[in-house]
Amino acid sequence: MSRLPYQVIVIPYRFNDTLEVCVLKRKNVEMYQWVSGGGEDSEIPYEAACRELMEETGVVSVDLTSLSSTASIPSFIFAEVVQNYPHNMVVPEYSFACEVEEVHLSDEHESYEWLSYEKAMEILTWDSNKTALYELKQRLESTVEHWDVYNGLREKTGKVVVRDQYKFQENEYHLVVITWIIDSKKRFLMQRRSYNKDLLPGIIATHGGSAIVGETSLVGAMREVYEEIDVAVDFSKMKLIHSEFKGHCLYDTYVVKMDVDLEDVVIDPKEVDSCMFVTFEEMERLMESGECYDYRKGHGPEYLRLLEEEVK
Repeated sequence: MSRLPYQVIVIPYRFNDTLEVCVLKRKNVEMYQWVSGGGEDSEIPYEAACRELMEETGVVSVDLTSLSSTASIPSFIFAEVVQNYPHNMVVPEYSFACEVEEVHLSDEHESYEWLSYEKAMEILTWDSNKTALYELKQRLESTVEHWDVYNGLREKTGKVVVRDQYKFQENEYHLVVITWIIDSKKRFLMQRRSYNKDLLPGIIATHGGSAIVGETSLVGAMREVYEEIDVAVDFSKMKLIHSEFKGHCLYDTYVVKMDVDLEDVVIDPKEVDSCMFVTFEEMERLMESGECYDYRKGHGPEYLRLLEEEVK
């Protein structure tokens, strides 16, 4: 097995009147943390998280919650990463959570304990573990989406608002991220939006959405792709090709060149109906027919020219 240059953590949690989380203690060292480990062979982070959860706790689940919290860990901590990926200075860490009932600890850990949120925050060793726990608690307590408010200089104003419950003032914006995936055959991996969506139901489009509070543009773009089609994007390959203010939105558009097997795509049915590959010429025809969102009207002819340049 070959270790991949990323790390995953998984928070096992349950409800016993209130939220409780399962904190693991490493063997022979005073270290308290979540389920953790690196990807192996060709695993995407979600698959690695499912495997690590099973190996360390005996919990078999494919119903993990993908969290937005990410961290960068110095690569020298992982000897195999240094050996196989000498040019990677840091290793990204992706966070997940899973509601569980019973835990059967592996030999990797000495013990585990179900703790309250407050007690876990006191005992956890790593800041990234605490950040992920904070996010999980906020998600479980609230189903509404919060946005950072930006000014015209792309600076956060410090104001946080609830989606669809705030009237943006002059020179106020929220961040919207768009990602185009281009494979080695110069095709775009696109999606048909769910027919149950309020905005553009059933329309073919690329991947994207609003960044949530605390996210950078890049992290938001990666999260949207992962949530919509379960594809983990290498942040180092993400290229920002366009940025614009329009209405009360600040749009950032990224391109990432990578091969994706449609059989490996797992769609979120609340967001996506299906996925397909289209060439640039096919996309133009789909826009003409109205089956695809018209990016020429939405972002201008220069926007489409930038995309065409990426597939030449």
